[in-house]
Amino acid sequence: MLGVYLLLAFVAFQLVLWPLAVFEMGVPVRRVVGDAAQALLARPLQALALTLALALVNAAGLAAAVLPFLTLTIAYSALAVARFALPPTLEAQD
Repeated sequence: MLGVYLLLAFVAFQLVLWPLAVFEMGVPVRRVVGDAAQALLARPLQALALTLALALVNAAGLAAAVLPFLTLTIAYSALAVARFALPPTLEAQD
């Protein structure tokens, strides 16, 4: 069970890390990892819920075994994680 919990925590961290790494290009990796850890620790239950929801969405896409459907679930996952992890921009605040 500990392995499952650690794997789930690792996946949740990766979901937050990669959008921040793309958004903060040119920033040192240590700072990006620190920002990802802060974002994850600031909202741990929401990050866990998002991770589980995206796992279900992608499992449904995999079960459908239709490549376009699977592609759409992965694209949806990327958009959902970006919305969760990235700070709001000035255009979004208007």
